[in-house]
Amino acid sequence: DDEVLVRIYAPEGKVKDGHFALDVAVRTLPLYEKFFGSDYVLTKCDLLAIPDFAAGAMENWGLITYRETALLCNDESSVAAKQRVALVVTHELAHQWFGNLVTMEWWMELWLNESFATWTEYYAVDVLFPQWKIFAEFVIVETAAAFRLDALRSSHPVEVDVKNAQEIDEIFDAISYCKGGSIVRMVVEHIGLDAFSKGLQKYLKHFEFGNANTVDLWNFLGEAAGAPLSQLLKVWTGVQGYPLINASYKPESGLSLTQTRFLAQKPEAPENETVWSLPIQVVHGCDGHSHVHRETVTKQEATIALPKSDWVKVNHKQTCFCRVHYESETLTAISKAIEKGEVKDNFDRLGLVNDYHALAKGGYVSITDALSLLKSFAKEEDYIVWSAIAGFEADIRVLLHRSGVASGVTNSYNTFCQSLYGPALQRIGYTFPKGEDVNVAQLRAVLLSRLCAADDAQATEAVKTFWASSAPEAIHAEIMMTTFAVIVKTGGRAEFEAVKKVSQSQDATIRSRALRALGSTQDPALLKEVIEYVFSENVRAQDAIYPLGAVASNKNGSEIYLNLLSTRWEDVWKRFPGMLIGHVVKGVSNFVTPDADIVSKIEAWWATVPANQKSSLERTFKQVLEELGNGLAWAKRDGDKILAAIS
Repeated sequence: DDEVLVRIYAPEGKVKDGHFALDVAVRTLPLYEKFFGSDYVLTKCDLLAIPDFAAGAMENWGLITYRETALLCNDESSVAAKQRVALVVTHELAHQWFGNLVTMEWWMELWLNESFATWTEYYAVDVLFPQWKIFAEFVIVETAAAFRLDALRSSHPVEVDVKNAQEIDEIFDAISYCKGGSIVRMVVEHIGLDAFSKGLQKYLKHFEFGNANTVDLWNFLGEAAGAPLSQLLKVWTGVQGYPLINASYKPESGLSLTQTRFLAQKPEAPENETVWSLPIQVVHGCDGHSHVHRETVTKQEATIALPKSDWVKVNHKQTCFCRVHYESETLTAISKAIEKGEVKDNFDRLGLVNDYHALAKGGYVSITDALSLLKSFAKEEDYIVWSAIAGFEADIRVLLHRSGVASGVTNSYNTFCQSLYGPALQRIGYTFPKGEDVNVAQLRAVLLSRLCAADDAQATEAVKTFWASSAPEAIHAEIMMTTFAVIVKTGGRAEFEAVKKVSQSQDATIRSRALRALGSTQDPALLKEVIEYVFSENVRAQDAIYPLGAVASNKNGSEIYLNLLSTRWEDVWKRFPGMLIGHVVKGVSNFVTPDADIVSKIEAWWATVPANQKSSLERTFKQVLEELGNGLAWAKRDGDKILAAIS
């Protein structure tokens, strides 16, 4: 009941942009006190915006530090920018309990800090801003990132042994944050929010001002749930990887499930060494009505009895950390149900798209079958589902360039994309009226962005009109990034310099968007200028990763990026301290090139990196090389099949 003083500190002239974060913080502290059953123990909580800050934020007890983009926004900011501020503020406030009040025993339990703060930030934002439906973002952002990394053989368990200080930065990754957070979400759905809250309250009370480990947490949650959890969950945090469920539904025999390990590239033989306990939800429909069945599957093979159903969707709401592959008749039935609008939950629709994106990329299903699935979404209206579709489509565009067939297929692929996105954009229009639903505004931005990538004349002209009719800073926030990128991509020196000027904005969000857009130029000479700009005093170290990452993913940028690493590595090492250097190395995984020797060239560069610098990047480099290799393998396998698939 004691009052807590909450304050925002920002550089002179920017405090006015801290009101949103201040409101979030003031509303979050009592929410957490109630949910955790534990008071915030200090008398003040200061939130400080720092102009140049390598990390996104740091949870110093009572004096939390942030990048400006993670703390400052205003009424004109995009929904995504406001969501980022709300999520980061609530994440760091969660650390005042998970991390500060109760601290992990050792780095192996880092996930007890980061995973819980990751899930809790979404819980808080969902309570504060229910109109955002933020847990759909959790699935497409956090869970998707965990899926990508944990599908690699070079991944690591959630509980990972740390042998020296140099390895610590590398485990602040999508496993410790996103996979762990997804496991927490799975546990919450399994035992219920009330039991989860009661378990946390007892755990925090027992270990306050002390240290705890994973087993401690499972024991307290299991006690609150009335059933032990350690045996159920120990594999999820102690073993690398996650399951692929093969599902087949027959009315006469029920739903058959078989689990194997999912890998980014399909192995020659299924890998069945690990059997996960799967707290699974199944939604099934009949005569226009749907029902949910819950079951915990503990064996490699299982059969679930269901009432006679027209369609069955495994992993309802994407709560279990797994991929799902369907036998052809079962998949056809789901597709038809989506076409009829019977699969009501957007989590289920986006999950199907994401799973078949990964299955196609890994060689588990044909690219033709995966793309055919998209036809079922012709009437889709949900922003988050379209984001999943756009992610799949964008990945195929990368595949075309990596396979070397882009020049002969691009026009046909662009036509396919225009027919995919065009009708949806026509339904909602090209302009952003005031007061419209946030889902519609975000959807329009996604559709315009992908249509511009497909050289759609009407979409490109609309975006150019945004640029011509407004000062750069006044362009609608939802479409600002796309506008800057299109102007640079389709323009020349004058347009490049105009956006470069915007990249000097005092507004950190506008600045970061302009910096990213500079890497969209198709002129190799200008791409080289972007590299020089990155090392100039006009770009802060925290911001320099934005244009550099854009160069790495530019189809004309791979050679330029690798040349930078090979010839100026010491400059790179000094320019990007701490965690930033890992982001630079990760850029290599986004190379878009048909060069058959690119992997050997990357390995040749890596051989020149001093051993003392390699030690903090070893795991990251292995993951980068594996991810790039998987992408190149997909391009080799399916590049020449795309034209037939989209016909």
